[in-house]
Amino acid sequence: MWSFDQLRLVLPAGFEHRAAGIARRVAEELAEMPAPGDVSLRSLSLPPIEIRTGATDRQIASQIAGRIARSIAGAASAVHGGSSALNP
Repeated sequence: MWSFDQLRLVLPAGFEHRAAGIARRVAEELAEMPAPGDVSLRSLSLPPIEIRTGATDRQIASQIAGRIARSIAGAASAVHGGSSALNP
């Protein structure tokens, strides 16, 4: 199971009215993905994600959640010296 103490998304100007929906959908997307083993990270920063013009909140959330999952899986793999379900 995924567990976050805090999740902070920084979205570009003009997305203020969409931020809550995108954040909720990121959580929903992560909930549907297998969690990578037992790993604890103090923080995780992602590089900017390029979003195509006209992307829906769900599409944006899917990209963000996928990047989070891959980054955490990579960290888990490095910590545990092997592969994880998200990072074979």
